[in-house]
Amino acid sequence: MLCPKELYPAFGIEKIEKELEEHNRRISEVNAKLGEAVMKMGDIAGKHEKEADWAVMGGIAHGIGGLGAGVSAAAQTQINNMEVRARNAQRDIEAANLYSLGAQFKDMPTPNAVVAEKSLKVCIENKTENLFRRLSLHCDLTLKSSTIISFYDSNPDKTDTWIDGYLIMEVYNKEGSIYAERIIPVPFWQGKRSASLHAVPLPTYTPPKSMWTGGPTPMSQKAERVEFRPLVLWEVAVTNAPNYYEARNLSDIPDSENKRNFIEEWNRVYSIYDARIQAKKKEANRQSIIYALAVGVTILFFIIFFIIMINH
Repeated sequence: MLCPKELYPAFGIEKIEKELEEHNRRISEVNAKLGEAVMKMGDIAGKHEKEADWAVMGGIAHGIGGLGAGVSAAAQTQINNMEVRARNAQRDIEAANLYSLGAQFKDMPTPNAVVAEKSLKVCIENKTENLFRRLSLHCDLTLKSSTIISFYDSNPDKTDTWIDGYLIMEVYNKEGSIYAERIIPVPFWQGKRSASLHAVPLPTYTPPKSMWTGGPTPMSQKAERVEFRPLVLWEVAVTNAPNYYEARNLSDIPDSENKRNFIEEWNRVYSIYDARIQAKKKEANRQSIIYALAVGVTILFFIIFFIIMINH
């Protein structure tokens, strides 16, 4: 499943519907762009090579090397033209195939995004930390600007139940510091023990440039490692078991002490995450202001120095 851009804090069936709708919308866009690209390739492949005029080529050769050279050149040109016509015919076939393939991609239907079956239910009885222990995760760091996160439910007793919710992804640099964080959704498992989240943005890390020593801008670094922490998790299942509800959102879960604890813990973890994000933004703004002041002072120093030199 493609990583949705805006999903948090959707809950329950509403979350599943939104992420599948976003996934299908982006797949449709990709299909359309891929189809157009393939059709353009078909146009390029369909361009013919020009044949040479055997009479002109033979006449030129005759003028330079005599009658024998002229006849030989004309014959070779005709042979070359036959090869060009054969290649052009093959281009026509390839162009038709590419154009047909491109049209298929452009018009390819996306899977049905409606998943609000009455049998699909949500449960918040199990604590987030317990559900997180069931998850095994792997992050592919070989890609350039995004990553693929693989999910696996390690509990063999829960084959008819899957985990949903949100995790916090922490991205580390080579120095072992977190330089980026973001909330990622647990993808819709569709009843399987494994799932994957594709096209998750993975920013690079650029070490800060010294404002006093100058020098070249440091090279960007790829993420050294990625770790995950639970934000909030719940269970989804096709079942009639107690404590499972047809909940499109959190308000559809009956009020109880367990629900209040669930909301309180969710808010607590999110407030910690948000505080770190705001602190990073403030620090980035502070560094920008300090750097701007340092540059301004340096420029002012050179202006004063220049004025003094002129007066002397």
